[in-house]
Amino acid sequence: MTPSQRIAAAIGLFNSQRYPEALAQVAGLLEGDGANVDALNLAAACMRALGRADEAEHYWRLALAREPRHAASWNNLGILLQQAGRAA
Repeated sequence: MTPSQRIAAAIGLFNSQRYPEALAQVAGLLEGDGANVDALNLAAACMRALGRADEAEHYWRLALAREPRHAASWNNLGILLQQAGRAA
C-alpha cells in the first residue's frame, strides 16, 4: 500500500470510530516516514479520541514542528487546548 492509501484506510477506520485500528495503521506508516505530517495529525486525532490528550498534543506539536503552516494541525491543537482551558 502506498502512504496515501494507508492514510485513506486509517481515515476510514477513524471515521468508523475504530480508533485503535486507525492508530495502528498510522503507527505503521510513521515507522517508515516519521515526518509524514498528515499521519502525525491523524495519530493525534486518534489519541484525542481515545482520551489521551497529552499524547495528542505531542503529535500535533511534532506535526507543526515539521510543517509550521499545517492548518489542520493548528486547528486541532487549538481546539484541544481551548477545551483544556489552555492557550497555544
